[in-house]
Amino acid sequence: MIAHVVGGVREPVLSTKLVKLVYLVDYLYYQHFGRTLTGFDYMWDNFGPNATGHAIVTEAHRLTAQGVLCSRQEPNIYGSESTRFSLNTKHLPALAPQEQAVVSDILARFGKMGLREIVAASKRTKPFKAAHQYEVLQLRRIAEPTYTTAEDLEAHQEELRKEGTVDLDQVKARLGII
Repeated sequence: MIAHVVGGVREPVLSTKLVKLVYLVDYLYYQHFGRTLTGFDYMWDNFGPNATGHAIVTEAHRLTAQGVLCSRQEPNIYGSESTRFSLNTKHLPALAPQEQAVVSDILARFGKMGLREIVAASKRTKPFKAAHQYEVLQLRRIAEPTYTTAEDLEAHQEELRKEGTVDLDQVKARLGII
């Protein structure tokens, strides 16, 4: 999923932005399916939600070592280096339709945001706002899942085939999606 997020942004992705995008995918996925897509836990961090143990960046570096991603180090304004990731392959395993739908939705909504905007957006999520500094975010208590099923997704796809395109904002409002 991390490689799909990186590839979906279509430009090298700063590691902090990657972390926020993956968190937002997991947050939205949890709301529908009762679990995160990645299996990562998240904690309160100064720059917004972060996977415990920096698991997202660690996994991105593992994908770089496998040749799936490329990474580039560059100096940042704090006197250290930042990492940007880009996709290095066109042959990614397909995501399940419901996974792809959530990834596509998050990329459409947040993928073009600058770093400050996406950090602010991630800090506005209920789990982050309810947590204290360095606490693990409690997705279960804050964002009870609606448990979308594969049948729900297929019914929605059939509705799209019959009715054509629909207004995404109306669908989100009807489904209670952030």
